[in-house]
Formats: sequence, structure tokens, C-alpha cells
Amino acid sequence: LGKTHVSSEVHEKVIADLEGAGEASPHLEALRSTAERARNAVYAADFDELGRSMTDNTEEQRGLHPDLVSEDAQEVIDIAKAHGALGWKVNGAGGEGGSLTLMAGPSASARRSLLREITKANPLFQPIPTYLSRFGLRVWEGGGRDGKDLGRNR
Repeated sequence: LGKTHVSSEVHEKVIADLEGAGEASPHLEALRSTAERARNAVYAADFDELGRSMTDNTEEQRGLHPDLVSEDAQEVIDIAKAHGALGWKVNGAGGEGGSLTLMAGPSASARRSLLREITKANPLFQPIPTYLSRFGLRVWEGGGRDGKDLGRNR
């Protein structure tokens, strides 16, 4: 999102709010659940469910403390919604600055339009395009007999 931030400031607010609830906090349990759902969705190659679990995770973060989802992150989320994104997730501690992961839909033209709108909304917003490999997880190991890296699918 183009700004630096100090995660510990947000962490301190969240911890203060959770002191009474402890591990039994409904928000923490819901966050654990979204991680399991995301893992299962990746195993099943169910990108719609992966997007829903990402979005649910962000909403649970917001429930922990409103500062976890900044105004800038919400602006990008609103743009993503308007362009048919399957999901979004505020990364790490959230707050001002930081990053947001978006799960775009299958349309290449919608993805391009989404990226254009994000950079148009604020010159500090910088997309870092990534993709999920259709070949699964690839591990690159060094030290092949000819000195070249060896890749294999998992």
C-alpha cells in the first residue's frame, strides 16, 4: 500500500483488547478456521473457497481491532470487489501501510482493469503480480550433477 508502518503499534492494541478473552476469543477461533479453510481450498484447487476464506480472514481481523484494516486497504478492497475479485486478505498486522493480497477472478481483462484502477486510485499503491501455478508446488534444489538447479513438482 506504499507506506511504512510499525506492526507493534497495532499488535499492542489487539493484545490489549484480547487480554480478557485469551485463546478462547471467538475472533481468534474464526481466524484459525479461515487458515484451515484456505489450506483445504488450495489442496482442492477450489479458488472460489480460497477467496472466501481470505475475505473472511480480513473481516475477522477487522473484528479484532478496526485499525487492522486501514482506509487504504479498504479502498483497494472496494476496487477489487467492483472488479469481481474472488477474495482479499490484509497481510500481517495490517494497519497503515503494509500489503494486501487479492485473488482475482479468471478474466484476464478484469485483472488488467483491476490493476489499472488500483494504481490510478493512489500512486503509492503498487501491485506485485503473482499467480498460483497450474503445476502445483515446485521446489528448486541446487547441486545437480551438472551444477544446475533441479526442479520438481509436488
